[in-house]
Amino acid sequence: MLLNDVVKEKFEKINLNGVCGKGGLPLMYEGEDVYVSGDYYHSIVIGETGSKKSRLFAMPMVVNILQAGENAVITDPKGEIYNKTHKLAEKNNYNIVKLDFSDLKNSSKWNIFGEIKVNFEKNNIARALELIGDFSKKVIVNSVSHSIDKYWEVAAAEDLTSLLKIFFLTERESYTFKSFMDFYRFFTGKVLKLKKHLKIEIPYEKLSRDEKAELIENTIKEKKEKINSLKILMEEKHSFERIKLRRKIYDIEDEIKELEGKNEENFTLYLRKDEYKNFIESEEVFLGRYKTSPESTTNICIMQIIAAAIQNLGGNNLELMEILQDGGFKYEDLYDKKTIVYLIIPDQTSIFDSLVNIFVDDSYSRLSDLILEKKETSLKIKLYFR
Repeated sequence: MLLNDVVKEKFEKINLNGVCGKGGLPLMYEGEDVYVSGDYYHSIVIGETGSKKSRLFAMPMVVNILQAGENAVITDPKGEIYNKTHKLAEKNNYNIVKLDFSDLKNSSKWNIFGEIKVNFEKNNIARALELIGDFSKKVIVNSVSHSIDKYWEVAAAEDLTSLLKIFFLTERESYTFKSFMDFYRFFTGKVLKLKKHLKIEIPYEKLSRDEKAELIENTIKEKKEKINSLKILMEEKHSFERIKLRRKIYDIEDEIKELEGKNEENFTLYLRKDEYKNFIESEEVFLGRYKTSPESTTNICIMQIIAAAIQNLGGNNLELMEILQDGGFKYEDLYDKKTIVYLIIPDQTSIFDSLVNIFVDDSYSRLSDLILEKKETSLKIKLYFR
């Protein structure tokens, strides 16, 4: 049997100009009809530059996916596929997500911590912490040289995991890449540079930040008044009693120093929930190591690897941080909503590769979790990754 006959027998024929029954990779053309592989196969198309891979395979594949009402995540280095297919997506009432790393001002938004955040909101703490560990490993592995000793890779991933755990388990206005960068700069620029100990405490129940500060201020005032009273009393006492009073004053002064430390918001973080104390205790070793030896060669080397990894994610790119936040794409959209995602990446640089890897990995992970949560066996709408 000829190859053409095998294709015709085993695969579905669709017309690219009409409504398709299913999407898939085009295998053979016959006029305006095309035979597609619409099953769950992994496929690879290899060809040199200019061999028409996009024109003969990628573009028709996206078109028949859109005609079939199925979903897709499309890696589109030049934006060529987006330019030629987004109008069809609009016509077919698709939710269009354009993550454009070559034109950040016109890009959709995506919270890089979206999956972790969702699990915290659902109180799936163990799963959220697992995802934090996975995230750290991906970020470090994608940024370090292959020649680096495995010890440094593992150590950097563990310390980045600790930083991210502290970031997510403590109170702040938002949980985005931008707010993490603020926390990271605070930790490296203040806690380490000034050799301060970062305290993590359970917040005073039902008190706002302003109320906490006011409570501390009033308590300090009362203790200072107590010290003044004891000093007056000392003048009336004999030497032995004065020694006992002086010890009381020293104790109260230590208490004041402790309270003043609590009032330094820069060096005190508050847990989001009391029960998070169980999850943060393991980070005391991490914090203690950087407190006692912030300038040790080991700690400096680890922080340099983490800094390079964050830089590789675009940590100093203000425009990029504006799109890596809430208000845009949600992984759930790929589960049961007609959605197409275009990942437009400049092909002249590899700086955004880590972000794309994280996006694809997290899409798989989040959708797998959704299927389990909803007790289904598959997605509501078939999804292709190209």
